[in-house]
Formats: sequence, C-alpha cells, structure tokens
Amino acid sequence: MEVWALNGLGEAARAAGRPADALGHHTEAHAAAVVIGFRDQQARAHTGLGHAHRALGDEALAREHFREALSLYTELSMPEADEIRAHLT
Repeated sequence: MEVWALNGLGEAARAAGRPADALGHHTEAHAAAVVIGFRDQQARAHTGLGHAHRALGDEALAREHFREALSLYTELSMPEADEIRAHLT
C-alpha cells in the first residue's frame, strides 16, 4: 500500500542524509495513514518525522512527533515503543 511505500521512502531519504526529503515523504505517509486508519503507520510516520526534524535542528518538533509515536505504539502494544522512549530521554 502507498502508506508503507511513503514511509519506506522517508526512511531511505533520511538514511541517505536527505532529511528534508524524508520530511515530505513522512508527512504524506501520515496523511494517508490517518485516512485509511492504519495507526501503526501513523506511528511510523511520526517516528520518521521526529528523526527528520531532529536532523534539521528542530528538537522541539522532533520531540512532539516522538511523543505522538510513543503514544500510538504504546496503545498498540508494539515493541517500537521502547525505541521511541530512548529518543525521548
């Protein structure tokens, strides 16, 4: 589905050192995930947005996205919550 591909493109862009591109992909992924109701992908998009904002120097916005990801991952009982907690400490 499109949302998985968009999150994957965002993760690849961040890994390639292109956080601005990652921001765009994860923003699109988040919007798509909200529409179709895939909360795990919403959390994944928030995680990517957090990493992208951190790389772009906006720590406050990064933390906001990490908190959103943590909330969703915790509600879904997903192990990714532990990774996100580490980014918030």
